[in-house]
Amino acid sequence: MIFVFIALWTIAAVLLINDPKTKSTRWAALTAFAGGGGGLSRTITENVLPYMHKYDLSTPTIDQILLTIQKIGSFMNHSGTPYCFLMYGLTVSQLIPAKRVKILSYLLAIPIIPSILVSKWSPVLVPNFKFLFFWCVPYFLISIGIITYSFIKEKNPIIRQEKIFTVTVVFPLIIFQILVNYTLKAFFYNDHAWRFMPVMIAFVFTGFIVLGTKYGSLGIKLRFERQSLGRTMTSLVSGTSILNHTLKNELLKISLFSDNIRNLTKKHEGIDLDQHLLGLDHSVEHLKEMVMRIHGHTQEIVLQEIEEHLNILVNECSEQFVLSNCTAANNIRINVDIPEDIYLVCDRVHLVEILNNLIRNAIESMKNVGEIKIYTLTGKKNFSIYVQDSGSGIPKDKIHLVLHPFYSTKKTGKNFGLGLSYCFNVMQKIRGNLIVLSEVDKGTTIILDFPKSKMVIGKASTMIGG
Repeated sequence: MIFVFIALWTIAAVLLINDPKTKSTRWAALTAFAGGGGGLSRTITENVLPYMHKYDLSTPTIDQILLTIQKIGSFMNHSGTPYCFLMYGLTVSQLIPAKRVKILSYLLAIPIIPSILVSKWSPVLVPNFKFLFFWCVPYFLISIGIITYSFIKEKNPIIRQEKIFTVTVVFPLIIFQILVNYTLKAFFYNDHAWRFMPVMIAFVFTGFIVLGTKYGSLGIKLRFERQSLGRTMTSLVSGTSILNHTLKNELLKISLFSDNIRNLTKKHEGIDLDQHLLGLDHSVEHLKEMVMRIHGHTQEIVLQEIEEHLNILVNECSEQFVLSNCTAANNIRINVDIPEDIYLVCDRVHLVEILNNLIRNAIESMKNVGEIKIYTLTGKKNFSIYVQDSGSGIPKDKIHLVLHPFYSTKKTGKNFGLGLSYCFNVMQKIRGNLIVLSEVDKGTTIILDFPKSKMVIGKASTMIGG
């Protein structure tokens, strides 16, 4: 049983070291730690104490200390594991608001108290397995149900991949735990099946390493390199690459406006340069603001949120492409259908850059003719902006790659493959999400999911951040 607690505690340590700030990761680590307590308990009774007695290394005091640790480890395994696993399911699924989850974290711990009282503690710990069965097994099953539901409903391919580990590797272990640690002990008084646990733990540990390296396990990605240097280089590359990407887009628009102005000045009647000069002003100002925002903040995206009139903001973005002839040259229509009374708490610079990227991607995906629809939908928990095109679409086996930095579906050599990655990072920063839905030859829909609290109906007035 030494392997059981070493493997589980290693998983717990790796989870906490790699991602200590995420609640679901902390609960996953606590689940592994509590489960490892059972292996520690067995190791003490079956290996440590017999070894010490055999070589006369033990004393009554040491025996008492070790037996106390054994009892704590056993109780952690039987009562702590189901509680921590249920909390992991609630946090990783995000089906319940964070405030309610915090309240539930206290309420769901209540059965642990009577579990202490109904257990026999001397001379050795003998849990009341029938009592444990009637609350621990439901905790396990509820968590399995919640995680399975969130996995089925998850549309983001990257997050969905990260949940593969839980569904394919952890669930069999939990079901095995339900069978041998609760059902057989409560009703059949069988304490021998537990000895197959090392085989299950070996399966989980192998899955953790393999799937963790490839996809991510329990919300993390394992990296076996020098992380501090890697993070520094990633921040540097990310900041400068996003800046380069913005420069490329805005300079292209400036070039198009300049060409339009040049062509108009060759004519001698009906010259109206105001709109085109205004387009130049918008591009230059956005470029200057983006440069200033990224300068000095290459380590992370910094948000300055206020309430913005969403209809006006989106129309201003789309008009830039209309004025620059990006749409007319390709017979592309942009239809904006956003209610006039909606304001959105957002960082204007970053939202404009997101929309610029999505509209440009949509235009580039359509040849000669097409339509871009921009509209909103309001759900129970989210407010969503949809950017839908009728372009060439993305192959199913490539959708999971489009959010990765430096990946591009365009083969022109002029695209950095950073647009959607940047958009996704901004949406994650505001605790939102970016979802990609696409079908070859039918088009692509990008969904920007905002927390519903970011949407305001009526007149804007409040500064949110700075």
